[in-house]
Amino acid sequence: MILLKKIFKKYGDKEILRDIDLTINSGEVTFIVGTSGAGKTTLLNIIGGLDKPTSGTVIFDGQNIQDDLISYRAKNIGFVFQDYNLISGLSVTQNVEIATSFSGTKKDAEGIRSEIVALGISDPEQNVETLSGGEKQRVAVIRSICKDADIIIADEPTGNLDSSNADLVLELLHSLKTDKHIIIVSHDMEKANKYADRIITLSDGNIISDETLQPNKPIVHSKPDILKIELSGNKPSFFSVFMTLGKNSVMLRKGKILSIVLVIALAITSLATVINLNQSGNDLLRNVNVNYLENDLVNLYYRSTPNTGFMEMPFTNKEIQWIQSNYDINEHVPLYLNITNEWLFNAAERTANVCLKQININDFFKERVMSNEIDGRFLTDENEIIIAADVAQQLFDENCIGKEVSLHDGRGNSIRMTIVGINYTRNPFDEIYSFVSTDKIKEWLSSRITTTIFEYQELSTYYTEIQRVITGGGLKGSMKAVDNTEELLYGKMPDSSDKIVISSGLLSNMLSSFEIDNNYTQDQVITGEISHDDINKVFAKKLALNYNGLFEVYVSGIYVSNDSEMRFTNELIQEMLKVDPIAIDIYVSNPDKVPTIKDSVNANAAFEAITQLETLKNNVSMQTRFFSIALILLGIVLLMISVAMLSSFSKIAVLERKEEVAIIKSLGANDYSVLSILLFDSAVIALLSFLLALLLFTVLQFALPYILPNVNVLNFRFPFLLLLLISLVFTFLTLIQTVLSLRKLVKKTPAELFAQ
Repeated sequence: MILLKKIFKKYGDKEILRDIDLTINSGEVTFIVGTSGAGKTTLLNIIGGLDKPTSGTVIFDGQNIQDDLISYRAKNIGFVFQDYNLISGLSVTQNVEIATSFSGTKKDAEGIRSEIVALGISDPEQNVETLSGGEKQRVAVIRSICKDADIIIADEPTGNLDSSNADLVLELLHSLKTDKHIIIVSHDMEKANKYADRIITLSDGNIISDETLQPNKPIVHSKPDILKIELSGNKPSFFSVFMTLGKNSVMLRKGKILSIVLVIALAITSLATVINLNQSGNDLLRNVNVNYLENDLVNLYYRSTPNTGFMEMPFTNKEIQWIQSNYDINEHVPLYLNITNEWLFNAAERTANVCLKQININDFFKERVMSNEIDGRFLTDENEIIIAADVAQQLFDENCIGKEVSLHDGRGNSIRMTIVGINYTRNPFDEIYSFVSTDKIKEWLSSRITTTIFEYQELSTYYTEIQRVITGGGLKGSMKAVDNTEELLYGKMPDSSDKIVISSGLLSNMLSSFEIDNNYTQDQVITGEISHDDINKVFAKKLALNYNGLFEVYVSGIYVSNDSEMRFTNELIQEMLKVDPIAIDIYVSNPDKVPTIKDSVNANAAFEAITQLETLKNNVSMQTRFFSIALILLGIVLLMISVAMLSSFSKIAVLERKEEVAIIKSLGANDYSVLSILLFDSAVIALLSFLLALLLFTVLQFALPYILPNVNVLNFRFPFLLLLLISLVFTFLTLIQTVLSLRKLVKKTPAELFAQ
């Protein structure tokens, strides 16, 4: 039994139903009649749960249907509409199966087909839009039968049918009345009088008459066997309904979907290309910055110190250890050749100027050096060299790889190396580096020092501050080791490594260096006639010995010899033979910290730090960041345009599917189910867009080297994970935006959707 209590319905300021009290019993056919605008359809919608009353309650089997309208529509209501309200694109069987899925009724597909055939529809798999009006209406009745609805509501079910089909549908409805509520809205009083057990007349929202007709009137049913069919089985799952409705929507809109898939795939491909090119560009610029501009390089040196020339002060092991412990560096290279020295390359009788880059032979420099345009290979031992292309051109007439070249200092000291590569890359100073092992340079300098240490030495005044060098001062002469056979005139033999002895001949020529009166003759010096005070001046003066490092020494004695010479202890000579670097290149782990490290060294160390091409590096870095930001912004714009396009498509598709949404909601679909079905199109579009983007990128990757021959420099890779990530982000943003835009529409009642 259906009980309506004080039903009042108002749309805006217009009252549609006024205080309707009504009881509808099962087992009877109830016709609701009245003029247009009387409120018949509104009353039917409220009884069927398609709409809510403004006030009042509807009770069915003792329960207020407002407590759960969705379950009420799904399990208890079967609708037969004037416009049929079948889902286009689906077969008869599929339309019926959807209803049984939402109702939870167990009807197998074969049983449904039997029922369809029993009602005169020969092909259950025929699409509903190809049926006649009478067949469509019979399908609507079959839908109600198969979901085993307790209440069948028909709104003008014969309005679009001829008389014969109208009678057939009404006979069918009448045949179902046992234990069911059959409620029919009609304007045809002749049909009402023929098939109704009860006629309720509405006018201006009020019931003006409620007439019960002759019960159990004889009506011949043209399809009596329909009631004898016993149907059972498994209900279709929601997933099958979801897939059925989703595929149907895609097929009905395949033209629009394919066009938007193409646009979105192009957007995804473009964005992936932008990001990929940006990353590849960053890799290239990082390679340029690090390997070419060397923006991770800090050069450490003593610019100028007392008693030494420009950039000649050597570094001690202690200083090198301090550098390694205080700064995060990947590599350090001790440098032994001063950039101000004039070295030359020599082959046969030809010479060429030198632009030398001292490196270590390891993987760090192999990757770095070979990123240049190199013909040949990297160094594998200290006796090899990668020579500059301009040097190779000056020294050789043909390919010089495998030949030997000499590096010499112009004073007869040279070293021979085998050429294993030719470097064609010009550095930012418009020079081309020749790469040599720094250990080989150290070995060579050690050999040179060993052969030249005894030839000539010079002692000068030891300064504590940088001063202008006064030419002509100092003690100059050859050097020998102390052999303890010296005949001393003054003082004593050296007892420590900072003590030396000099010859009387050297002293007589250099008295002015010790601020001694120059009137002493050489004979007076040799015969020991220099005063005690003047000799003490000689012994007290601190002298600077600047040879392969700076040493402070004192004269402890003067021995007899007419030659201009000096003699050192073996300990001092061994110290002089040590080869220490005059500069250090450090390659820091994080190039961004180079300015900080440079400032830290200059603030805390005795030596200095410089970074080459600092302004150029900053400009390149700034332009790189600008380029990256511009590309990323372009990609984001493409992404947002694509999301907006898909969201707009979803809204348009929903507008086109309002009737379908109203139908499935009237069949008992909840808001979540409806939203899931509506999002199927978006999910398909996202998947197809991703697959098409993969295809487009494959084509692009194949074609790009032909379009842009230099793109291989960018290491243009296939970014499968990037495409997938962009597609997932794109899908997520689209679904979120679509859900937010559709939630109000999904929450509308079926009656509102049908009205729209």
